[in-house]
Amino acid sequence: MKHAFTAAAAGLAAVSLGACMSMDNPELVQPGQPVSAIVVANATDEPVIEILIGRCEDRFMGGPDYGFDRLEGRLRPGESRSFPASPGCYNLRALVGGGLILGPGERFTTLNVGADQPAVWAIPQR
Repeated sequence: MKHAFTAAAAGLAAVSLGACMSMDNPELVQPGQPVSAIVVANATDEPVIEILIGRCEDRFMGGPDYGFDRLEGRLRPGESRSFPASPGCYNLRALVGGGLILGPGERFTTLNVGADQPAVWAIPQR
């Protein structure tokens, strides 16, 4: 009986994890729209370990949904990264340094991307 319970719990965990892993990760470039860019520059003296980007109209529990981490690695001080995006409004969240969740390591902004001009965010030193 104990083995059956353990197998059932493991199956439930696998189904739950699978559901989390298949969450929609929307692209920033919309089909049929022009392509511009969001440029993020690290103006701090610490590495940026996450950059989350989501559309302004996307909401989560009444607040902004910052989307998914799009950085793929780290952004060292003085470096910048460009993310292709269709024109529109975007919420951005950066996690700087040691990764203190809801602490001094977070920076937030909202950017409007134009059709012919990228939007630039220089992540500020705190």
